[in-house]
Amino acid sequence: MHTKRILYSLLFFCLLGLSASAGPIKKVLKLIEKQKYEKAEKTVLRKLSKDSLNSGMRYAYARLWVTPDYPEYHIDSAHRYIIQAQSDWAISSEKMKKKMKKDGLDSLGLQAFKQQVDSLAFARAQAADTLAAYQYFLDEFSDALEYRTARALRDERAYQIAKRENTYESYLYFLRTYPDAQQAKDAREFYDILLFEEKIRDKKLASFRQFLQEYPNTPYRKEAEWQILQISTASNTPESFQAFMKSYPNSEWRSKVLNRLYWAYKAEGKSADFVAAFPSEAFTDSLVAYQSQVPAYSLPIREKGKYAYMKENGELLTDFRYTQIPEEDLCGALVRDFSVVQSEEDVVVLNRAGKEVITGDWENITVLNEAAGIFALSSDQGDQVYRVGEGLLELPMAHQVRSLGNHYLALQTEAQGKWAVYSLGGHPLLSAEWDSLHLVQEQVWLRKQEHWTWLSRKELEKVADGNLSPWGRAIDRFSVFEEEYVVIEQEGKKGLLNAEGELVFSAKWESLARVDDRWMARDSLGFQFFSTDGKTPYLKNLSQWAVNSLFMIAQSQQKWTVLTRSRYDFPSFSYDSAQLLGEHFVWLATQDSTWLLFEGGRKLPLSAQDKIRVRRPNQAFDGEVEWIEVQNSKGYIRVFDQKGQEILNNITETPLYLAEQAIVADKKGKKGLIDGQGQSLVPMKYEAIGNYREGMVSLLLNKQFGAYLLTEKKLIPTQYERLLKAYTATVLLAAKGGKWGFITSDNQPLSEFSFDEVHYWTDSVALVRNDEAWSVYDFYEDDYLYEDIENFHFIRQSAEENVLQILTPSGYGIYSSLHGEVVPPTYNDLLNLGTAEQPLYFAEKHVAEADFYVVLYLNAKGETLHKQVFTPEEYDFIYCDN
Repeated sequence: MHTKRILYSLLFFCLLGLSASAGPIKKVLKLIEKQKYEKAEKTVLRKLSKDSLNSGMRYAYARLWVTPDYPEYHIDSAHRYIIQAQSDWAISSEKMKKKMKKDGLDSLGLQAFKQQVDSLAFARAQAADTLAAYQYFLDEFSDALEYRTARALRDERAYQIAKRENTYESYLYFLRTYPDAQQAKDAREFYDILLFEEKIRDKKLASFRQFLQEYPNTPYRKEAEWQILQISTASNTPESFQAFMKSYPNSEWRSKVLNRLYWAYKAEGKSADFVAAFPSEAFTDSLVAYQSQVPAYSLPIREKGKYAYMKENGELLTDFRYTQIPEEDLCGALVRDFSVVQSEEDVVVLNRAGKEVITGDWENITVLNEAAGIFALSSDQGDQVYRVGEGLLELPMAHQVRSLGNHYLALQTEAQGKWAVYSLGGHPLLSAEWDSLHLVQEQVWLRKQEHWTWLSRKELEKVADGNLSPWGRAIDRFSVFEEEYVVIEQEGKKGLLNAEGELVFSAKWESLARVDDRWMARDSLGFQFFSTDGKTPYLKNLSQWAVNSLFMIAQSQQKWTVLTRSRYDFPSFSYDSAQLLGEHFVWLATQDSTWLLFEGGRKLPLSAQDKIRVRRPNQAFDGEVEWIEVQNSKGYIRVFDQKGQEILNNITETPLYLAEQAIVADKKGKKGLIDGQGQSLVPMKYEAIGNYREGMVSLLLNKQFGAYLLTEKKLIPTQYERLLKAYTATVLLAAKGGKWGFITSDNQPLSEFSFDEVHYWTDSVALVRNDEAWSVYDFYEDDYLYEDIENFHFIRQSAEENVLQILTPSGYGIYSSLHGEVVPPTYNDLLNLGTAEQPLYFAEKHVAEADFYVVLYLNAKGETLHKQVFTPEEYDFIYCDN
């Protein structure tokens, strides 16, 4: 302070201008100069007491306050008095002003001295170099020349304090307190980022959403929306992306969201729904245009050593620029979304519309998930994941990448290393700590050392938001049960998960079984019969149980009950014994009675000597039709249907059960046919009845074959050499003289008996073989429509059209039931590279003399779409030998 006062004193006396004559002001200043401070102060105060508007005395007093050796040295007092001096000067009379000017004082002098006082105050603030010191100067010396400099120094000091605290609150206080500071821009940036980091510190979805709700204009909106997108859509479902778009319709990520939404729809087989929902959207990969340009299928063609791809109508999808294509592409009818091909420079991925969606100097490109547009791009440094329409995902370089269904990715960053799980958008879900993993149903199964755990899709959504630990349960093994459930095992006990990965039963049961939509679980107390959700026990502590198609029987405390499976009525354990018979009957017994229980609840009392046998059709049995025979002690048999209706009685020979409405009865070696109600269809006179097929029962009498048509209730007499065959519902094939011919269901001939073999073609035209040659024969018109066919195979068989590839002595051709000869049989080889519904024929002629191949690509009508000539060497590059 002493040094500063010397400096102030030098400045003071340099500025002290006095004239030769001594007036009141000069006398006071002289006293100050002589350090007679007390006398000087008394003089000033006496003058001011007599004249309160004495500008000169106030000026002198101000000079006293900043005299360095003055014991009461006080800059603020000097400032107050010089301000008052200036104020008094302004209202002083001209006479007074002249008098003061003679005494060496004028307005310029006052102002000059005021500026020196301001400078002393500023130097004081600088010496303190504190926020308070600068603020005080600014508050009290607001018109000082140093004001701007002081304000800048004040702002810098305040900014440094904010930086030292480094919180969004400190920067917010700075911005609110000093909005015009030079540092405001930097402070705003620090405030924004620290606010963002503080508000989303837990990285939870709710925090990001709340942040945008509270601070909608934040410069970190894009990043917040990205995190919301990544977390909320980790399950990769259309619904999750649509929910995001609804919440953030103007998001900068809209085009990316639309791209992901398209592939989510595509993965569910609903890409057409996407196009319908967003018909006018334009975004990165032009997916709407892609959809409209997709051909029914494509196939490769080759010219001058390069491949191109062609649509089903012959139009080119691509240029001739690819040197290698997958070998399976040569066989055409490509309906997959992508093909990985090779150009001279790059590995290329073509989409179905022929657009190059990936290209680059990669070692290899592998399709990870075609439906989701996910690829692995391999280089010498590892694999990177690429998504069509989005590009490379921000994922670690991987040693191995796997797709877990349509929702997740598994990455192994090192050979034999641990596995991590990410969303298809690249959001980390599970860290690299798993020895192996699998997708089962909609659950991700994870193994660590000897134990497994699982996470459902809903749980993985929580994991994505950091709300669930993946290792909350551990089991020994698991297995898929009935395609929609998973059985879990822990220490020999079993539990059950549903398709959503929710626990139906915890792992505490010895066994589990499905009964309709309910569950039978066994523990140490017996079998417990539960409701669908596994929560409500319907029957408890059963010792035995069994089911057939209609009934369930169960034993508890040595008593049995029977329940109808369609209703599961409240049970009554009232039987001593129970046994299922076949799929539709139950045998029940008490101490003194036995019964047969039929569908609908009908009971048939039985005697102790009755023998019971369940009968089924003698051909393929599907469990739908059964009969039960009751034979009494005398050997007489009664036959009952599933509802307990008696259809035969007092017979001694066991019937032959052909179908629900076709039962062969036997009487003294002669056989007849009855329907399901016991009514006679064919009299008891035949040697054999059987071979039920397509509503027709074969009959044999005197080594001649006939038939009974159940639907039309018509009898074909036994006059043919072989079993009859149905050609249509009203046309049959019958044999005489070792040859086949056509007859009606009324046994009227339609053709001669002259064919060695017959294949169906249409309801009125057949493929028939005479000796070694096949023909197309109209049996109603007795007309051969096409002949000399050596061999054939069907390209298409449908109600609309049948199409044959035929081989004749002159070569291969195509014949259609609608169009006749489509491709003349003149080719050395002929392949369908299209589909059955939309064929595209590869027809080849080998010109042996010139040793070249002429190749034509023909449409379903036989029209030429493309024609080429190949040398033998080139031909091998285009021919499909599958």
